[in-house]
Amino acid sequence: MSDERQYLGTATVPYGDWVGTASADTDMVKGRNIYDVTGLDDDTWQIVGLDIMDCCEFPGDVFVYAASKADWQAHRVEQKESLAVTSFLCHDLTMDDIVAGMEQFRVQLRIRAIGDHPMHIVQNADIPEQD
Repeated sequence: MSDERQYLGTATVPYGDWVGTASADTDMVKGRNIYDVTGLDDDTWQIVGLDIMDCCEFPGDVFVYAASKADWQAHRVEQKESLAVTSFLCHDLTMDDIVAGMEQFRVQLRIRAIGDHPMHIVQNADIPEQD
């Protein structure tokens, strides 16, 4: 029997000139969280992933991946089994909306040739130069 499931992979773009990672902290102070931003009911859903695509040629897409609370509570990540999620295409949300719902949001990109090769900073500078 074939596996017809659609699995999520890492973020890719056609040429992948830049690769990297992202990290964010939930906003616990301002009171606006990812559930408020997306409109998903946190009693029904556990948001487990975000996929944000922005392009200069057309409006970007925001996908939210969420598991039902029942599936989430029964799932054990250490089992190495995939988690069943619903992919929500958020038609009225932008990348800015998602970032505004976070306390901190950081993206680090490097050219593909460097990838995750270690780098160390030898000098700090400003553009434009500051007094």
